[in-house]
Amino acid sequence: MKKNIKVIKNHDNDIFDLSLLNIRNKAKHAFIFSSDYNAFSIIIKNYMNQLSKNYEEFLDFKYFDLEKDQNLFTKTKITNVPTIFFIEDNDLINYTVGPVSKNDLKEKIDAFISNKD
Repeated sequence: MKKNIKVIKNHDNDIFDLSLLNIRNKAKHAFIFSSDYNAFSIIIKNYMNQLSKNYEEFLDFKYFDLEKDQNLFTKTKITNVPTIFFIEDNDLINYTVGPVSKNDLKEKIDAFISNKD
């Protein structure tokens, strides 16, 4: 179910403005926000790299590193990594924050790419 959210909010504070990602097409995207200095981020990034091999024709995977993309993290106010946004047609469909199993990520991706809404 699409949430038609352009700005993600938490307790009435803007957390993430999707327009900052400059999404130009209507493809499905997985945006992975991580840090090479965070153990959970490294694990999730490795899971997503492994899973991307099976899903790259259905889903565009884009990685953002906290240290390398500090300006984006400052603008988006993302403070917890890893964070993954699943976006289609500029709409947030699903997201996950923090550690999650590889199987749970696979299930989220499967549900996302088969979304018929």
